Amino acid sequence: MSTELERALVKQPRKKIEIERRLRYNNDTGEIIDWRHVDKTTNWDEPYIIIQDDTQVYPIRQRVREGKLVDIDTAVHVYWQATPAETISNNPYFCKRELEWKQ
Repeated sequence: MSTELERALVKQPRKKIEIERRLRYNNDTGEIIDWRHVDKTTNWDEPYIIIQDDTQVYPIRQRVREGKLVDIDTAVHVYWQATPAETISNNPYFCKRELEWKQ
């Protein structure tokens, strides 16, 4: 037998590659650029944090602050405005009378 065939038939321990999940972000704003699994020995020049495999990443509503992935408030809805009327003190939704209200 050839030596290459002998080496192929003999079970040799495989080298295990250790990977981690890295998340790249903009250093000034904290906005998420992308995330991927890479070898632990890979060096990156861009700022990144290491996240768990089961971490859910939402670039629209999450930012990196002080080395942690945090949710930010992106709500733009207005759910309540004061009524342009005279109201009862214990019930602000019951109007005594409408007032002239100019914007």
